[in-house]
Amino acid sequence: MEPKLVKFEIKELPELCVIGKEIRVKMSELGKNNPLPAFWEKCMNESIFETIEKTLRENIYDPAYVGFMKMLNKDEFINVCGMLIKPDVKAPEGFVKYDIESCTIGMGWIQGPYPDIFMAEHILTEEAVKNAGYNYDVTKNFTFELYNSPRYTNPDENGNRILDYYMPIAKEK
Repeated sequence: MEPKLVKFEIKELPELCVIGKEIRVKMSELGKNNPLPAFWEKCMNESIFETIEKTLRENIYDPAYVGFMKMLNKDEFINVCGMLIKPDVKAPEGFVKYDIESCTIGMGWIQGPYPDIFMAEHILTEEAVKNAGYNYDVTKNFTFELYNSPRYTNPDENGNRILDYYMPIAKEK
């Protein structure tokens, strides 16, 4: 099955932050030697989510895991393996924190097999954003994946998952 957009919404995202562990990735690394799966496996093995849940329990905005991406330049970005947290909290020692200002976002549910959904998430969501009369707001300089349970964590009988993909948007001019 080709990845497809199965739901799209425009929502207001409140001021938040993402807290987790980060890796810098060059766009050229996303092919055969993509470092992201090994990075996420390392984060899981180091129980970073348990640390966040234990130390920031009352401040967790959403219990789903997040893959937060921020471009550093046209060839490199950071990826944070973490969680969305209410603003004005301190990150646990050894963790990074990135503030997210309140904004309008386009949220797409992308259905398909792993890892194909990751190759289609941005394109399919941005297409829905444009069809709704908006543009991806590159001035905000972030996107993120939300690994919702059970949509993402429990594949269907054909091995397909649903990945939530968020991008800041602005009205088309």
